[in-house]
Amino acid sequence: MAIELITNRSGQKGYDRMMEIWRLCEDRFGKPDYYKTWDGEFADDSDDWVAFKFWDESLAAYVKLMVS
Repeated sequence: MAIELITNRSGQKGYDRMMEIWRLCEDRFGKPDYYKTWDGEFADDSDDWVAFKFWDESLAAYVKLMVS
């Protein structure tokens, strides 16, 4: 089961934060791999929210600590 971290991406501030998280994930875990490590996709059927999904609890915890 995937662990989701959801962030707002509307407006410049939200978009910048989403990209900060995306770059952090790519730098630390490599390119998105929907089945093994992490992925990002629109959440709640809206372009305003992004769900970062992690298949390992330690990856999700690391990202949560780094962006908090």
